[in-house]
Amino acid sequence: MWDVGADGQKAPAAPPVNPVAATTSSLLVLQEQALLTRKVRCLHVGNVTGSVTADIMRAFINAAMHKENFAAAPGEVIIRIDPLPEKCA
Repeated sequence: MWDVGADGQKAPAAPPVNPVAATTSSLLVLQEQALLTRKVRCLHVGNVTGSVTADIMRAFINAAMHKENFAAAPGEVIIRIDPLPEKCA
């Protein structure tokens, strides 16, 4: 039987799992992974004319990601756009 050890004794029952603690733990792991991979997930775009706004760039990248099936799920793929100041352009 699946719950009997090699010595013929019944295996001890697994401790009860607290669903709130398990969910909180999972969320903490996801947040830690997001922080560790943030630099990898950032995209820096240059050589763009001054007429391109953050909204235009967001719409363009979202459309391109979905057109090429690079998006993991439907909806927006861009989280945030941080335009650099004019002096850095």
